[in-house]
Amino acid sequence: MRRFGRHRLRGARVSFGEIDPSHEATIRANIRANGLIEACADVRIGDLFEPFDDDEFDVVAANPPYVPSTRALPPSVADYEPVRAFYAGEDGLDVIRRIATGLRAHLAPGGVAWIECDRAHADAARELFAVEGFDAAVLPDQYDKPRVITVR
Repeated sequence: MRRFGRHRLRGARVSFGEIDPSHEATIRANIRANGLIEACADVRIGDLFEPFDDDEFDVVAANPPYVPSTRALPPSVADYEPVRAFYAGEDGLDVIRRIATGLRAHLAPGGVAWIECDRAHADAARELFAVEGFDAAVLPDQYDKPRVITVR
């Protein structure tokens, strides 16, 4: 039995996707710091689903760029991360659109996805998944603001 966070999952494998190769070392350090068994972790570098070929997942969790390009970010945020980590087109949905259209090929039957989004565009993000035939709903964050799309 393997420990993942506070839950024990028998035979679990966790895959991490990252577009920037320079972040792989940080991902691996976080895997160790959080007590995940490294042999159960798979880190792949590439754009969204591209490095995962035909792999299917029971759970997909994504924190994609979702800030509209017209919105200015405070220096406390903008000064510490690359621009592409935040901005996703005029409405902030460019990357989420791509996730919505690619998810069907990677979400296992009965699986669930959680996609973080901009609260001002949460309903539009939910609709992107609904149009693709998913049951999608908006969930609040810890401040009771619409922030996560759950997809089944």
